[in-house]
Amino acid sequence: MKTKTLIIDYGIGNLLSLTRALEYVGSEVIISDDHRKIFDASHIILPGVGAFKKAVEVLKEKKLDEIIQKTLEKKRNFLGICLGMQILLKKSYEHGETKGLGIFDGEVKSIKTFKNPIDIKIPNIGWYNLIPEYEKKEFNIFKNLNDKDNFYFVHSFLTDIKNSNEKNFSIQYSNIKIPAIISKNNIFGFQFHPEKSGKAGLKLLKNFTNLE
Repeated sequence: MKTKTLIIDYGIGNLLSLTRALEYVGSEVIISDDHRKIFDASHIILPGVGAFKKAVEVLKEKKLDEIIQKTLEKKRNFLGICLGMQILLKKSYEHGETKGLGIFDGEVKSIKTFKNPIDIKIPNIGWYNLIPEYEKKEFNIFKNLNDKDNFYFVHSFLTDIKNSNEKNFSIQYSNIKIPAIISKNNIFGFQFHPEKSGKAGLKLLKNFTNLE
């Protein structure tokens, strides 16, 4: 029996590669901004590429911020990818201060905040191994991950998470540890693009779609 995954369509990000990746791992994909369909879905993905401020404005305009909050109260499996992960935090300082959804206690800050801009390239683009930041092994979404798996990153901002227990994996960029995967109950955030990360990314997406 095929799993079903709903991708929230709010006009931010390229949904084609994510859709193809999910279909490849055996999931039926629904792309929608319909509140009822989002609320009824068991597995939901919030993608995102671009600026935090614009993305939040669109979510609020469509009142998708409200339905996301209501959906998460029902303990649905939820995944934010790249900008979609950053939106889950309390606020961002990209193009001024903007409030996020506040699911995670933390702020989105420029990588340059943590390192002399002269000494670091922005954006951070490349493939990275994930560094474990947790002892708990019960997360099925991490099933079959190994230290040889590489994931594709492209970003200029990072998530400064307050609760260290919500950091699952990080990457080392220069002398900065950047959160790569965060989680809180059944809510996950990937800073990288799993749909562009080859077999390793497909493995994570399959694990997500198989969560109960």
